[in-house]
Amino acid sequence: MTKRSAITVENLKLQACQFTWHKQELFKGRNILYGTGWAGPAPQTTVRVMPTHSVPVNAWIVHDGSGTYPATPERIAECVEKANDIFYHTGLSFHLDSVSYTNNSDWNVIEQVGNHWPKMSDMCNITNGTGGIECYFVNEIASAAGLNSSSGLAIATNASATVLAHEIGHACGLSDIYVSKSPTPLQVTGEACQNWNQEDWGTTVSRGYYPEGTEQSSLVIRNMMYGVDDNTGMLEISRGDIHGLWYEWSWNPVSQKHVQTWNVSLAPVGFTIHAILPPQHQ
Repeated sequence: MTKRSAITVENLKLQACQFTWHKQELFKGRNILYGTGWAGPAPQTTVRVMPTHSVPVNAWIVHDGSGTYPATPERIAECVEKANDIFYHTGLSFHLDSVSYTNNSDWNVIEQVGNHWPKMSDMCNITNGTGGIECYFVNEIASAAGLNSSSGLAIATNASATVLAHEIGHACGLSDIYVSKSPTPLQVTGEACQNWNQEDWGTTVSRGYYPEGTEQSSLVIRNMMYGVDDNTGMLEISRGDIHGLWYEWSWNPVSQKHVQTWNVSLAPVGFTIHAILPPQHQ
């Protein structure tokens, strides 16, 4: 019996490889099909079943009464649709439950005072207990495209449609991740590897899902929790934590202030590890 050249020792290392072999018959010099079979155990597929949650989004358009609005109902619907595109494999879906208007010129620009956003706190107290996402569209947020708090989130008028999904990620309990960020000199460099993407690497021993030479920075940039609104449209949700630049806050009892500490390590952006479901504001 001779085997076709496609069936090699290396090929047989695969856990499931269908093959066909031929028996060489001297009679009339013909190759006759002898049989088909499987090399290795029967193929298996592991499927994780995610619980489903339909989350209402209640939106407010904040204006100053001059006739200029930071968003339209159509724009808000686009943001919700984009969030659904990004979250589709997580079991989360979002529907626009209501769009309301509020007239308050003080909230046109949301500014940071120290480590706090006092206008944000006031604005998000318009209502509470909606059982889902509370979203406020404003004219401008100082140095940011979006913000999230326990009481609601805010989106600036110049933010891309993906920012809502990013802020909902924060509402789920995920952190920001960066390649580099002022004021820290730390940055993400080096080729992607399994230790840096443990839950998202795949099962192949030699390589994961990413081509050889893939820079870790490129995986950070296309992650949904990338903290820069660059409107690339490549947002992905990672199953587990991935290597990147991130920060955490801790209380310093000496200075009586919250201190920001930057790290280059596995950032807490893993959906299956940290996500609080379903997300809802107070």
